[in-house]
Parts: sequence; structure tokens; C-alpha cells
Amino acid sequence: MAEQVSVFLEDTKHLLSILKVLKDNNINLRAVSISDTKDYGILRMMLDDCETAAKKLKEMDYTVLLTKVLAIEITDSPGSLYDRLQKFLSEAFTMEYAYSYMEKQGGKVIFVCKFENFEEAEKAARSAGLALRD
Repeated sequence: MAEQVSVFLEDTKHLLSILKVLKDNNINLRAVSISDTKDYGILRMMLDDCETAAKKLKEMDYTVLLTKVLAIEITDSPGSLYDRLQKFLSEAFTMEYAYSYMEKQGGKVIFVCKFENFEEAEKAARSAGLALRD
């Protein structure tokens, strides 16, 4: 099971202070997604040490959530996302959001997705033979 750290932001001015916390604690940022609404933004991050990051950011009074996500390994080739997900996503799951990143070594794309019912989605992904990352 993979986890991501989500931080609620009033504005993007806080981004540098969050990145400095990661740097100061030797935490590697693997992927980042920033989205916003009318009232706040959400910074979602895949990190090599989510627990420490969440702890340090909470100490700075940020609102932080650790969230279970599926991190699905996909080859970097045309149509591979479709090929890997077609059977799995035909199930009755509600995907809340997704983003992806490419690994520096190995040339694999990691497709990160959050589902309304994580446990059922994870079980279906494993049954479909998808390679999941921790």
C-alpha cells in the first residue's frame, strides 16, 4: 500500500516552507500535484518518508493528511495505461483523482490514484494482476 501526504494551503506562498521542511529532513519528493478550489489549495506529495514529513509539517501547524493511494506501475509506451487499467477500471469504483510520475531509474511510470473505497479498489487491482508499489 502506498501513501501520500496531502497538505492544505491557504495560498502557494507556503510551498517554499514545505519544500524546505522536506530538504532539512532529507525527504525525497518523488511526485507532486497541486490543485485549488475557491477557498484553499491541496498539495499532494509522494515521498520516501511520509510519516516523518507529516509529523514535521504538523509541528509547523499545517493541516496534513496521510492518504492510502494505489501506485500502479506502468511501462512507458503508447497505450500501456489503457492496457493495464481497462479490466480494473471496468469495476464499479469511483476514482477521486489521479496523477503520475516517471521513475528516474527503470523507466517506469507510476500512476497514482485515490479511490473512494480503497480496500475494494486495491483488492481488484491485485486480482487484475497490476503491479502495485508501496
